[in-house]
Amino acid sequence: MNRTRRSLLGAGGSLLAASAFAGCLDDLDLAEREYDTGYAALFSLWDWAEQVSGETMAFENPVGTGESGHGWSPPGDLTRDIADAGVFVYLDTPEFAWAQDIASTLEADYDDVIVVDGFAGLDDQLLEWDHETGSGGHDHENDTETHEDGEHDHEDEEHSHEDGHEHEDENHSEDDGHEHEDENHSEDDGHEHEDENHSEDDGHEHEDENHSEDDGHEHEDENHSEDDGHEHGDDGHDHDHDRSSFDPHAWLDPVLAQDILENIVDGLVEAHPDEEETFRANADEYVDVLEDVDQQFEALIEDADRRTAVFAGHDSFTYLEDRYGFELHTPVGVSPNEEPSQSEISETIDHIDENGIDTILYDAFDAPEGQHPPLVGTLLDGSDATDAMPLATASGTLASWEEQGWGYREQMEEINIPAFREALDAQ
Repeated sequence: MNRTRRSLLGAGGSLLAASAFAGCLDDLDLAEREYDTGYAALFSLWDWAEQVSGETMAFENPVGTGESGHGWSPPGDLTRDIADAGVFVYLDTPEFAWAQDIASTLEADYDDVIVVDGFAGLDDQLLEWDHETGSGGHDHENDTETHEDGEHDHEDEEHSHEDGHEHEDENHSEDDGHEHEDENHSEDDGHEHEDENHSEDDGHEHEDENHSEDDGHEHEDENHSEDDGHEHGDDGHDHDHDRSSFDPHAWLDPVLAQDILENIVDGLVEAHPDEEETFRANADEYVDVLEDVDQQFEALIEDADRRTAVFAGHDSFTYLEDRYGFELHTPVGVSPNEEPSQSEISETIDHIDENGIDTILYDAFDAPEGQHPPLVGTLLDGSDATDAMPLATASGTLASWEEQGWGYREQMEEINIPAFREALDAQ
């Protein structure tokens, strides 16, 4: 295990003593602060943080009802509000640039704020924007996971979870925490990341942001080095790694969602070490929920008469397509700002008729009052399809869903799974 810290060569004994003292003060600040509230930058992250924290903390989603967070502009005082709360859960991806900016400010200026990247350690599982999906689906043979606690075995996917998540070919190994060999995470009663260069020794050590705190706070180009405090490694929160080529919608995959959930648990444990057992028990219960959603998708695809459907919007569901082996044909593409050409619309109509598709899918946020979006009307008028149903991206919530108390699980079970059953003819 290679632990990396910025060297203090030449500083002398007095400087080393001062640094150690500053580190102790930093630990004291974390220990004395009360973390009663937090913020999560995405609806699903908010839901999961609430599920894990239970009665210990209360989380807030700053993105309003009816909004998804893509391209969202936060109010000017949000960073201060999050700093006052003390915990920020987000996804370090340019699709949520506003959250990236807030996270960078928090890490640079607030030593006692805990910033949790839900994608930490998951880069090799994220899909490229141009990733091709189809009936071949996810490579289940190389996705060997076994859920011992959740008793969730797929013949081809074989999930393995021992007190957490073990992914042999996705290269996750967890021993009372997370050890990732190929993602190079090694955790010993905490988190040590070799290749991502996270070393946590009585806290978090992040080197590439190189925070140096010596009797206070020294910020050199936001280069922080904390001794017995926080050091960020290569895949810490330095934002130097570029995720712009990755599709960020990984939270829709109920299998990858379990790894995001684990990152949230680790952040909450840092805020409340004495509540670790409670947090992990709550997370284990919710993993059962995610595994059940996974099984429902598996059963749906097994019953499906076709492996292709049409979605009248930009495709946010690539992770589901890749996981379960179906394809969404869309005339729009991956960008929410793209408008389809007439030839793309004609091609989509041909695809509907050639595959006997009767139900067209669309984004519920494009029709919050229940009416069909214009593109859906065009496709229904020009094809043999007779019906349309909404899908939920679980990045936000609508007023009607909020009134019913729906979270991630309900959006998947009440909206997405029934819609896919109709569209893929899995009745």
